[in-house]
Amino acid sequence: MSPAAQPAQPAQPTQPTQSAQSAQSAHPDRAAQPGREIRPDRPALLTLSGVRVRAGDAVLLDDVDLDVRQGEVLVVVGPNGAGKSTLVSVLAGDRAPDAGQAAWTGTPLGAVRPAELARLRAVLLQENQVSFPFRVVDVVRMGRAPWQGATARARATGDGPGGDGPGSDGTGSDGTGSHGPGSHSPGHHGSGSHSPGRDLDDDAVVARALEAADVAGLAERRYPTLSGGEKARTSFARLLAQDTTVLLLDEPTAALDVRHTEHVLHHARRHATDGGAVVVVLHDLALAAAWADRVLVLDGGRVAALGAPAEVLTAELLSRVYEYPVDVLPHPVTGGLLVLPRYAGGLHAQPGAQPGAQPGAQPAPESGNKSFAPPALAAVRPAQTPTEDHA
Repeated sequence: MSPAAQPAQPAQPTQPTQSAQSAQSAHPDRAAQPGREIRPDRPALLTLSGVRVRAGDAVLLDDVDLDVRQGEVLVVVGPNGAGKSTLVSVLAGDRAPDAGQAAWTGTPLGAVRPAELARLRAVLLQENQVSFPFRVVDVVRMGRAPWQGATARARATGDGPGGDGPGSDGTGSDGTGSHGPGSHSPGHHGSGSHSPGRDLDDDAVVARALEAADVAGLAERRYPTLSGGEKARTSFARLLAQDTTVLLLDEPTAALDVRHTEHVLHHARRHATDGGAVVVVLHDLALAAAWADRVLVLDGGRVAALGAPAEVLTAELLSRVYEYPVDVLPHPVTGGLLVLPRYAGGLHAQPGAQPGAQPGAQPAPESGNKSFAPPALAAVRPAQTPTEDHA
């Protein structure tokens, strides 16, 4: 490949046209391009300070500092093995860091009782398998489990969880100072007036979650009979039924079609708008650009970049992190960021074509590198890359 071929530079966002404004109005919950206003004054609900996680000799996370703020959608991206799922597990309190600290509004997650933690954050893992042939409605109802004891006490005393009862002042019901679900409470799926767990009618909460995830029509179906996408939406409904302040979503759209992908991210955005916070792992960089308030790029367990999509999602950074040439262009309709691999055209692509070259132009001459990677990859790897050629 010609040494002159360099990764495409970040595209300058264009001014939205009238059609772009129409497209934005059709998706009002999407982050405004080139990025929503970052509000450092928003309270941090979850924080990581100098977090390091090891698995044997492997370092999965290395000196990670992060705050998850009320009212934001934080999208985590990075190549396979970058540490994204490990990050989610640490934020969830399911995995204690080997060094550093994970905290909920200043309280170490290890000091928060598991029952209380389950009312503060809900986690959607990459794989959600249900072995028994439960009905969809029963799977979704499992999300109400963390509130069963609290709602029973509330029915007896007349106080709703998150209201004037124990925990509403930000302390745990046992007086230990662990923050209860009454602090930093979002609205309830767009109502703007509901604190997590306040609704004592489990049936109503489950019904709303089924509708929100577009699985109400599947309520009586047995879970094992569902398609992969239907299972993913059922798991998302269970997450919504848990009714927590923070949602931690690990690749929630991997099995979804275009419409349901937008549907899930719309509800994630609404949850944040209502005062909650959402951390979502995505592989689709275009979705990250469209929906994120901030983007965290992980590479080899370290933070490669953190900030607004327009600042973080640059061709230079992404090409280096993913070790594959990536172009960042203005969307022809919305004017937002469009992130594409250089060879998105498959058989019709022209390996070695210069950024911005017209269709039909002759590709740049290839170098002597016979690596398995496309020729243009030499432009984003260190100079010593040819010594790493594969046989």
